[in-house]
Amino acid sequence: MYPTEAIAEEALISAWITYQYTHGNGPIGVYLCEDCGSYHLTSKGIINNKLQEAITTGKIQKNKEINTWLDKIRRKR
Repeated sequence: MYPTEAIAEEALISAWITYQYTHGNGPIGVYLCEDCGSYHLTSKGIINNKLQEAITTGKIQKNKEINTWLDKIRRKR
């Protein structure tokens, strides 16, 4: 549950950075829940514009690589 659409979109992109989603699996959008008034992630519908941009520009892949290196550095300590 996310209080705003912008925060939900950030969580969506973060999920793609953190997990190994591929085309066809994982969340691709956000929606406003009529029951609770919060935003949620969804794997249905069309891909969110900000997520598509992050995939297309390489932002997600770049951040995955950064996280891999940060994990390697942390293990050496």
